[in-house]
Amino acid sequence: MQVKIVPGYEGGQAIGQRKLFCCYGTGPKSYSQTTGDVVSVGPGVYIDDFLSDNRRTVSGTYYVVARYTVAGTTRATWSLHWYTTGGSTEVSNGVDLSGESLQFSILGGDF
Repeated sequence: MQVKIVPGYEGGQAIGQRKLFCCYGTGPKSYSQTTGDVVSVGPGVYIDDFLSDNRRTVSGTYYVVARYTVAGTTRATWSLHWYTTGGSTEVSNGVDLSGESLQFSILGGDF
């Protein structure tokens, strides 16, 4: 997912030496349970934490859980894993989620 910053949050809100960003994006064209939906904010912006986990999509059909590759670093890779709200089961490989959108907050910045 290539994340977009909600207008008005472009520079982020400073919290200590990091920044709070309000973001949105759409799901992948072909979902993978192995990698999830890898999140990218943009050049030089690293994600430290997702502050709004288990977010539902606009349609209410799905929710996401954020996962990271390693703790204790500013350079972890983050991915969203998509689940159905009806049965809380992970979306199957290959499902097109590009019509689904959601909004969430992240803490991050450049280091």
